[in-house]
Amino acid sequence: MKLSKLHLTKASLAVGASFIPSAFGFTEFARGNLVANASLVSSYDTNIFGNSSEVDDFNATFSPGLSYLRDAGNLSVSIESGVSAVSFADSSSQDSVDPFLNTTLNLDRAEKGSATVSLGYTRSTAANNLLLARTQSDEYRSSGRVNYFYSEKTGIRVDANFRRSEYNTFGYNSISSYGLGGGLIYRYSSKLTASATYDFSPEKAINLAGPLSDPSSKNHRFAFGLEGQLAPKLNGSVSLGYAYRSFDLGGSDDTALLGVDLLWNPVEKSSFTLSASNNFDTTAGAESARILDVSLGGRQALTEKLVLGGSLGYQHSQIDQKPGPVSRSDDAYLLGVSLSYALNDNWSTNAGITHRLNKSSIALGDYVRTVVSAGVNLSF
Repeated sequence: MKLSKLHLTKASLAVGASFIPSAFGFTEFARGNLVANASLVSSYDTNIFGNSSEVDDFNATFSPGLSYLRDAGNLSVSIESGVSAVSFADSSSQDSVDPFLNTTLNLDRAEKGSATVSLGYTRSTAANNLLLARTQSDEYRSSGRVNYFYSEKTGIRVDANFRRSEYNTFGYNSISSYGLGGGLIYRYSSKLTASATYDFSPEKAINLAGPLSDPSSKNHRFAFGLEGQLAPKLNGSVSLGYAYRSFDLGGSDDTALLGVDLLWNPVEKSSFTLSASNNFDTTAGAESARILDVSLGGRQALTEKLVLGGSLGYQHSQIDQKPGPVSRSDDAYLLGVSLSYALNDNWSTNAGITHRLNKSSIALGDYVRTVVSAGVNLSF
């Protein structure tokens, strides 16, 4: 592998440190904490395109970043940015440099409610499980949420979001969508809130490569949820609901809506996560997708410096051209194991393996993918 192939064309500047411990801030800037990190990871990937061709290769990934976090009472601001540069040993045409920039502003008025606004840009180059190909896209996203309590326990919620996915890979369409919604919220306690919401979100497939399919649609989602401390040592959110999709060219689809994001800390050195979702999506292959995704993860501190992690997952995807003739069904089974070791306050090492078994109704989607990696991280 030739590390000299890592061409870094942009410096990484950032502000907002969700991925770096704030204790490692190397300086104060604009009354906030400025921190930096970098990682170098070497991997062997048995299937870099994520399909039945199963082309394998070695690669190296260098990811530097800077971040900034300021907490000023009720108001907090975070900005993080960086770049991920990937170089392949043999498939040099797949080399990439992917920058990102994310900003979040949060206002917390305690009993009266809260407001959050997020803006982000990410270039993503990776094997796309829905498209069965390695693609590159520029992702622009923004979202906002306001919770306002007009009485001690009862309030309203307003949500808005925007997404635009510009695909740079030839043959794929781009995707644009926005969402507007809201509903009622009820505060059971200072740590637990219930919600009943509705949102409306049109999704548009643009720059279509061919006339066979146009999955552009209008979506309606109804959900009931709980968020906060659900039980002692159990935090997160759970929501259930119904989603209805009406296609611009005619026809419709519907599905149960599911959203689960839980963190359980039974003892000091152990933690477990459960995430699950079921929802609609639109692919860059001019298809409508209905995706169920379930993942169970865990972390165990073996010593003060050594941490073992693991995950199990299952994904089911139903992918259809609308109104075109192509339909596909995929089932994926996922396994991951990782080990990290803190050398000191600034340096750490990690190693891991992920495995995906993908079973599909089409031959291109039947594949196995295993990625073995090892790396070193620096935070200061």
